[in-house]
Amino acid sequence: MNSTQQASIKLLAHCLNEESSASSFMPLSADDPAWKELYEELFAHKVFSLCDKWLLGAPLADEELKARWKNDDYKVQFHCLRVMAAQAELCALLAENGIDAVVMKGAAAAVNYPAPFLRAMGDIDLLVRRRDYDSACSLAEENGYILNNTDPNVTHHCAFIKNGIEVEIHRRPGSVTETNESLIALFEEGITNRQTASIDKFSFPVLPADLNGLVLLLHINQHLRAGLGLRQIIDWMTFASRELTGDGYDKLLRPLLTRLGLDRFAASVTALCRRYLGLEGDFSWADGIAEDVTDEFMEYIMSMGNFGSKADSGDRISSAYSRAKNPFRLISILQKSGLRHWDAAKKHALLRPFAWIRQGFVTLRDMKKNDIPLSKLKQLRASGEKNRELYEKLGLTSENKMNTGVVD
Repeated sequence: MNSTQQASIKLLAHCLNEESSASSFMPLSADDPAWKELYEELFAHKVFSLCDKWLLGAPLADEELKARWKNDDYKVQFHCLRVMAAQAELCALLAENGIDAVVMKGAAAAVNYPAPFLRAMGDIDLLVRRRDYDSACSLAEENGYILNNTDPNVTHHCAFIKNGIEVEIHRRPGSVTETNESLIALFEEGITNRQTASIDKFSFPVLPADLNGLVLLLHINQHLRAGLGLRQIIDWMTFASRELTGDGYDKLLRPLLTRLGLDRFAASVTALCRRYLGLEGDFSWADGIAEDVTDEFMEYIMSMGNFGSKADSGDRISSAYSRAKNPFRLISILQKSGLRHWDAAKKHALLRPFAWIRQGFVTLRDMKKNDIPLSKLKQLRASGEKNRELYEKLGLTSENKMNTGVVD
């Protein structure tokens, strides 16, 4: 990591400690021009608003940057209010029609934050039972939610938009395959045993704590290869701080994660939070993760940004190589990507077997557009292999992914 990235993490760690919000903490001098780069780092990971309390008294020399930061922060909080209101409306609509639902991620993660409205919100993710899925989607359309699906290959949810707020109704978490009956049954049981969480005046249904934590961990795994950001890490950190200290992990999650093969991954993410983000408490169950692994992990996260916002075509090629242990696997990855992005193949079945060829040409075109020479392919492949080694150090082997049904 460069010095600006290191400074941004130090500031973020300081601000995540609600007892340490004094603006006297300055990872850079007040007039350092690198403050703009520091803000861009936090913005790329959608965590800049977590510095809200600190920013009020921060003696930054760049008043224009400080004003922009404050303005962007207000936008995050205003959007959170709109999302929470829209979520309450949709949950009420489903409940009135006898459809049980729970909120995943989003507000279900924000509830663990010291200041929930500072957690940047994206879309609304609701999970319903598979038997209720078609009825829930039809009900949404009948009530002004406009179908917004962009990928016909996505079968685990329907996407909608209403009043500028994006909504996804899920039949299963996106990181769980349709064939994983035991895990889907576990989540459907979680809907039955749902709990109620509250943020300000808004109450909403959520999964029990163990399944809520599992969703957060699976979400990290799901986006790890294509673009994991600090926001997903902090979602886990705030959950762990509330639920997993002392023997909390053994009681709540260890049996489930051990069965799914994700116990080492949970320890790795937690160790990262302890080393870099100021997570405090008794997390001795994460002691076995070496510092060089967490260092490599953080380097990787900082290079990607929220959902890959900092990734370029070279990063995407490296990501493909990280998943491709042989040429056949690489063709499979290109095929899936081609089917997602080639509109003609979505309409004409005869073209679909050739999606991998087209995607290969698209990749070459993007390389040329971004001045990436073909001679760099070897370097990108080596980078992909290095990333795959990191995933294995984190405990994410192919066996784990098969057991959890996690898509890669």
